Amino acid sequence: MAEAVQNKKMKLDISTNEKDVLSALIADKKLAATFISEMKHEFFNNTNVSSVFKFVKAYWNKYDSVPTKQQVIDMCEKIMRGNADDRVTQSVYPMLDIIYYREPFNDHEI
Repeated sequence: MAEAVQNKKMKLDISTNEKDVLSALIADKKLAATFISEMKHEFFNNTNVSSVFKFVKAYWNKYDSVPTKQQVIDMCEKIMRGNADDRVTQSVYPMLDIIYYREPFNDHEI
């Protein structure tokens, strides 16, 4: 039994904290600088969080900073103009309030 546990690769399950992870990256530039280049949108199970992360990472790679909430909204609107099925994009908006207006993290929470 112990051998089976040793051979099994451990995977970090962030599914219950995906919004918190993204919120922390947005709120803390040092944290973003440390981790964002190693992260992939596939790490996020929530489609909306994954979509926002893709934009945040692309923005980070181009400008070396995280986008504001309004910049994410502008990108969503740009995507909606070119997409006949905008249901996913529309559902991002309420989540942005959670991500961008979360109470600040304490150092031990990050």
